[in-house]
Amino acid sequence: MSANPQTRQAIDKATQLLADGPLLADEDISDKCFNDTMLMLESLVENQPWALKMVDAMGKPPSGIMELKLVWLGDYDECLRVTAVLSEMVDDKPRETHPFTGQYCTATFPIGNTTDTSNPLMFMGMALRIGICAPSTCSSDDITQLIQKGISLIPIELNVTAPAVACQKKELEWEADAIAVLVVLGLFIALMVCGTFYDVVCVQIPKSRHLSAKEHFRTGTEKEPLLDVSAEVPREPGFYMHLLINVNVVSTGTGGKLLLTFSIYTNGSKILSTEQGAGTLTAVNGIRVISMFWVVLGHGFIFGSASYENFVSYLMESLHYWAFQAIPQATVAVDTFFLLSGLLMSYLILKEMKKNSGKINWPMFYFHRFWRLTPPYMLVMMAYVPLFKHFSDGPLWPQDGIDIHCKDNWWTNLLYINNIVHDDKMCIAWSWYLANDMQFYIVSPLMFVPLYYSGLLGGISCTLFMLANMISVGVISNVNHLPPTFVGGAQDTNNADFSSLYYFKPWCRIGPYVIGVLAGYLLYRTQCRLKIHWALNILGWCTAIGSGMAVVYGLYDAVNGHPLNNDTSAFFNVVHRNVWAIGVAWVIVACATGNGGFINTFLSWKGWIPIGRLTYCTYLVHPVIMYVYFYHKRTLLYLTDMDVAFLFMGQLLIGYAAGFVVSLAFEAPMMGLEKVIFRREKKS
Repeated sequence: MSANPQTRQAIDKATQLLADGPLLADEDISDKCFNDTMLMLESLVENQPWALKMVDAMGKPPSGIMELKLVWLGDYDECLRVTAVLSEMVDDKPRETHPFTGQYCTATFPIGNTTDTSNPLMFMGMALRIGICAPSTCSSDDITQLIQKGISLIPIELNVTAPAVACQKKELEWEADAIAVLVVLGLFIALMVCGTFYDVVCVQIPKSRHLSAKEHFRTGTEKEPLLDVSAEVPREPGFYMHLLINVNVVSTGTGGKLLLTFSIYTNGSKILSTEQGAGTLTAVNGIRVISMFWVVLGHGFIFGSASYENFVSYLMESLHYWAFQAIPQATVAVDTFFLLSGLLMSYLILKEMKKNSGKINWPMFYFHRFWRLTPPYMLVMMAYVPLFKHFSDGPLWPQDGIDIHCKDNWWTNLLYINNIVHDDKMCIAWSWYLANDMQFYIVSPLMFVPLYYSGLLGGISCTLFMLANMISVGVISNVNHLPPTFVGGAQDTNNADFSSLYYFKPWCRIGPYVIGVLAGYLLYRTQCRLKIHWALNILGWCTAIGSGMAVVYGLYDAVNGHPLNNDTSAFFNVVHRNVWAIGVAWVIVACATGNGGFINTFLSWKGWIPIGRLTYCTYLVHPVIMYVYFYHKRTLLYLTDMDVAFLFMGQLLIGYAAGFVVSLAFEAPMMGLEKVIFRREKKS
């Protein structure tokens, strides 16, 4: 690569204009940055390899600009490897100095009217993003001024908004909070190692010896009349006492039990076990796992949008395919979890109330739920927020972290109000679901307590909740012109407020939870014994499948040139999540009452059980896995259907592996601690 005479002449002219141009005062740019930039341009004219590499590393227009390929990253690693060389004569001797190294920055130019919220492309934050290799002595402000000065030299008048420039640091400092997190994580690792060692050495090995000796003794005494095994069965007087001693070795005190809660062996065995208690709604396992798969599929497509070269064109083209509608409508998978939460809560708590003559330990009712969700949630947040920026680097890597609002708003997550308070600056965006679920749980006694004493009163209470939900959604959607889905589908819609006004809000999402409470009450009252005539059973299944298909694929025409009017869009928002929940509720009720056939066999497969136990922790960490993969990339991904499939499988596998680790480290120990502490208090 060399500069031809015309190019050299243009560079010389630009250099002179930059140095003498009146449009921007030189004091807007630091002297060191300005001088080093001039050195780079002069060295480029002289065909210096390091200067050529800096230009080579910068982002350049690719093919496909008309298809909105607007992210031009350049070569991040080539830029960082650049070291400037300045030759000087000192005491009549040549000497080389290295005044600066390459620094990778990105300049982002907003495109179009970003206030036009009716345009889904503007809603996705369309912008031209160009990678720049600049001297390391320049700050982001310096580079912004240099770009503006360069634009002002173009003879054509351009109406260009000032770019937002961000420069990547070569090394990030370890702040106090990140170091503290590493110490805490080290403590957890130490507890897990000690707990596992104690479990294996002091519990499992003595237990196995006791069981093998007991089996050996039983086998010897039963077969002795037939076989001469007297030499294999010890007869010394201390033999029976030895068995008793082994039994006592297995028992542990309170301290040992607390340490055992961190045992990888015991916790791993519990997580991977395929055994469940009597009366378990086994079909729930398959539904839970499949719904989580669907969530991962949807998140993988959306969370990676910034690293897809052809995201806009691929999305616009894919929306023309009927089968693709399952991705933008993957949001109803969350409604499945709301349904399951309400169903299991009401079914189990009503059974417990019946055993205790209607009595409930209210402090434990709320504490158990808080303790079940919060420690893993907060510990994942603790590890993710300060450490994420240290996980990797690259042209897309957010060196300030992704959830920059957590330092100020973490308390909203702890109180489970982050979907209401400061929801525009949410810490861990996907945690909106946890806030909703906890809020529904808090108000659930207003539904299940009346149901326990009177089906009529409970029905009235649940109906009032449903009416409040439907009216809220209808009014909010209609007044604010909300679309029926994230990708539009309605005329004159306000996409930007779709999440903050509707998607995150509990009064707009409680419908499926209420339906779950009613379904759980039905299973409780019938004791999972409900005879359904075969014709009615077939009709129920056809209705459930048909309504589910309508919810997922019913907007095909709406997103393909036949958008819904505002009233129809509002009606869809009012009913489609509740219709979906009713369909899933039918599946669970039919399977639990012996009317599920081969579908129940599939959903009740024991293989779903351990995978289902990892659902919560996988939900907590799978976006982090996606962020690390997508943002560490040096080049953009060209998206195809095959890529979507392969990325989904990889993210699913790694997400569940990470969920397993988090469950071993955080979830299982916290649940074990609760059992040890409260069982001890109960005995005292």
